[in-house]
Amino acid sequence: MRPIPRDRLHSTAPRFSRLRCAAASLALGITFAAVLPVGSARAASPVPTHVASPAPVPSATPLSGLSVLRNARAAFRTIVRPKYVTYTMQRDEWLDDFFSPDGSYSLHVWYRSSDTGALSRRIEHGSASGKLDYIHPRFDAPIDPGPPTADIFEPARSAAQMAAPTPAPGASELPTIGSIRVQTENDYIAKIVEADDRQYDVELTPRREPDRNRLREMWVDRKTFRVLRFSAADKLFYVHTNVIVPLLLDVRMGLIDGVPVVTSIHAEPNGDDPISIGKVITNFKYTNITFPSALPDWYFDPHDYRAHTADSPTS
Repeated sequence: MRPIPRDRLHSTAPRFSRLRCAAASLALGITFAAVLPVGSARAASPVPTHVASPAPVPSATPLSGLSVLRNARAAFRTIVRPKYVTYTMQRDEWLDDFFSPDGSYSLHVWYRSSDTGALSRRIEHGSASGKLDYIHPRFDAPIDPGPPTADIFEPARSAAQMAAPTPAPGASELPTIGSIRVQTENDYIAKIVEADDRQYDVELTPRREPDRNRLREMWVDRKTFRVLRFSAADKLFYVHTNVIVPLLLDVRMGLIDGVPVVTSIHAEPNGDDPISIGKVITNFKYTNITFPSALPDWYFDPHDYRAHTADSPTS
């Protein structure tokens, strides 16, 4: 989001207005056994002696919180992230229960997963007709959270990564000489605080780096291990200051074409705010989510925006 002067206390700061949500679900594949129709008794083939095994019966032994987290993560990451995502993000900001129009608006976004770059336009008079902006949507950063297909298990960026320059449009990542990937479940202490026939409610406590390991609670479908809802730590970034206020996000999930997506976020301060004159609450809603097979390359190069003023997308 664009920087806002410090004295505009009720306007949009780089991600949660003055508060920028500096803050996705998954479906396990199910294999179905095919059942072939049997002909008449006179022409029927012999009945096979072995038939498909019935679906496994869940173990009587209750799962641990760590097992639920492990299964939820595996189910989420089994699904390939779409290469391109388009969506509408509606942002509503409230200050002490009063609606803040300066911090409220809607955007339409065209996102590319390979470099996290995106074309963004404000929605004005019912269509995306605002100026063309090139952005890198993400969580836990001074910009509006996104995309709705974000990897909810991915740790937030470190301070050094946050300070690194934004990659140029189309730039590829630097080659990796060697790396070790630590499993998400090793980063948390997971405890089931409630379970019923439909879902597990798992409390998550970071073992290390709480600023990066942001998950705090997760509601997981008992049968598919799809994440239905989760809460996560995030940050409010004040523009032109070094003030960062902790936030807590309440995130609801859904499915679009089998892909887990964020459908809404409710964000509230989770600590003292030395700047705000009141309590700022921001709600985000994600709609019109699609996964096109391709988008024009110029969408992701701001140097080409001026040449495409006449054919800029509006939806």
